[in-house]
Amino acid sequence: MYLDTYANWYPQNHQLGTYPRRNGARQYTEAERTALYKALTPAQQNVVADYKRRQISSAMLNISYMRDAEWQFVQRNVDPDYVRGKQAKYHCICHRPLKYQFVLRSRKHPSEVKKLGIKHFSDHLGIPMKVVSEIQAGVHRIDLAFDELLWLKQRGDKFPLDLWRRYVYAHFTNNRLAQPYKMNHHLWLRLLDFKQADMPIFILDYTTVQKEIAQVDRLVYAAKEPLAPAQKETFEHYLADVQEYSKLPLFQFKNFWDPSMRPFLTEWAQKHQAEPGDFYFRGLLKVLQSPERWKFAWQTFPFKAGTKMVQPEVSKYLYELSRRYPLDDNFFNEIPLAFRHGLRKALRQQKTPSVKATASTPAPKKRPASKASQIAALQLYNQWRGITAEAQAAAFAQFKLLVEDDLTPQAAKQPDQIFFDKLFNTLLALNPLNQVQIQQAVQQLLNRYSVTTAGLAEQLIQALTTYQQTADFTSSFQAIPAPFYAELAQRFNDLP
Repeated sequence: MYLDTYANWYPQNHQLGTYPRRNGARQYTEAERTALYKALTPAQQNVVADYKRRQISSAMLNISYMRDAEWQFVQRNVDPDYVRGKQAKYHCICHRPLKYQFVLRSRKHPSEVKKLGIKHFSDHLGIPMKVVSEIQAGVHRIDLAFDELLWLKQRGDKFPLDLWRRYVYAHFTNNRLAQPYKMNHHLWLRLLDFKQADMPIFILDYTTVQKEIAQVDRLVYAAKEPLAPAQKETFEHYLADVQEYSKLPLFQFKNFWDPSMRPFLTEWAQKHQAEPGDFYFRGLLKVLQSPERWKFAWQTFPFKAGTKMVQPEVSKYLYELSRRYPLDDNFFNEIPLAFRHGLRKALRQQKTPSVKATASTPAPKKRPASKASQIAALQLYNQWRGITAEAQAAAFAQFKLLVEDDLTPQAAKQPDQIFFDKLFNTLLALNPLNQVQIQQAVQQLLNRYSVTTAGLAEQLIQALTTYQQTADFTSSFQAIPAPFYAELAQRFNDLP
């Protein structure tokens, strides 16, 4: 059973420890609050200050006047050593010493910043006193709420590691469900920050985490098909990596596609009776399965350069993760749901080849080598001996892929790494005397790979001609469709 598995893994501490169920903090005086705050470690002070800043910012946005005001809240600086009448660390723009300094930035002129005390909002910013009083009351409520954390620290409470591991196990299990529960990502990130600082968490957060765990438990037991038994080693990989992957941007899959990409993806999806995302995931899968030519494959991966198809952080993360885990359970457990579904779909399609791909075809007939081809082979061999063994291995892998593609039946294909390599190689041969021939060769290549973009061959020749004259790739190729721009940009950038 699901919970029995966890109990067997951690028989000594699978049960949750004790934690306060209600806030027993009284309202601290300013001096008491300052003393308790100064007793925190620097990391704990930072996490408290950061979350207070977020709460104050949110509180100000909830005031209708401040939503439309010229000045927006940036942060509040606190001087814990402030003593009235002595030299202060912070000051208002009118030079008055401050314990609490508010930093605000102009919406119209972001470089313009003002630092002042809250009582001077009206004097220096023209904010009505009624609104200032509302802001003061909101900040006071936030200070009182954070007194709970100071009380927990005073009691000797620490970050609840037992709850955390159980919560990670719930996430781990939820990721394996066919229809996972939408967990509170902001709560998850807050616990990560508090864990790093070894800071006790809000009592409300503790009970909310328990409710999320219970919700996952209910979904597991209600599932039509039981989950396959999990491995402790896989879970502990997940637990160890959680600090790294959870800080990535939230993956908003619907926003992945750059507007310039949508016509191409829509056309491709209609032609291949597939989803637009399939194009991306099929290409991604090939890259992840190419360890022998990894560096080349990743650098030339579709849409990586020059477009906004995925966030750069996501590409980097997938690269690092796949180097650690070879498309195993550890890998799939740590990627966003949209990526997991997309890659697994691509794997299924790869394991079930189309009729065209399985049709038997006669092997090409061998042709006797001519004297000219023998001489050419010797020349290539001499060049080959002049490069390092590592370069030979990489070049041979790439050469093998190119030749195998040439020898396959001339059936319609879709653009892949081999296609873009050949396109790049063909364009490199362009000179003022062979434009017609090169354009014909490019068109033949486009036809073979079912690329139907009107006038693309001519566009590519014109772009390359301009590039040869200006050496400015961006301006020369700016009119080229995004997939071609991205692939060619990477290849031209790699030229010595």
